[in-house]
Amino acid sequence: MTADSLTANSAPGGPLYAPESAETPLAGVSRRRDPLSGPQTGAESFRSSVDLPTPLAVTRHQCPFCRRTWAKKAAATAHMARCWQNPAARACKTCTHYEPRSEGPYPQHPGWPGDCGAGELIGDHPTTNCPSWQPTA
Repeated sequence: MTADSLTANSAPGGPLYAPESAETPLAGVSRRRDPLSGPQTGAESFRSSVDLPTPLAVTRHQCPFCRRTWAKKAAATAHMARCWQNPAARACKTCTHYEPRSEGPYPQHPGWPGDCGAGELIGDHPTTNCPSWQPTA
């Protein structure tokens, strides 16, 4: 290897120095430059060693009754006070009078919505703090 080829190989943006030996090529060393990388100098000539996604530790807050999760603790706490599956909220789904939604007699039938055996109106969503609520046995 001549002094001129050594200088050319160690110039900024050029390939790293590797001995030119036909018998034992270095594993993982490429003498070609990345054509998409553009002109590079000094430390910029090294590619980033972080080519994989970085795992993150994320904290989520989960309702112990329905297993739904939130990013903010305040939102989870507010939900737990009105969760339909929380017995302390006295909601329909934890009451003995609750009759769950049932399937229709044939596939095209939409089925029947949940109902209250005590005569309370459920509407689109189950009720919380119901006056007729009784705990399930």
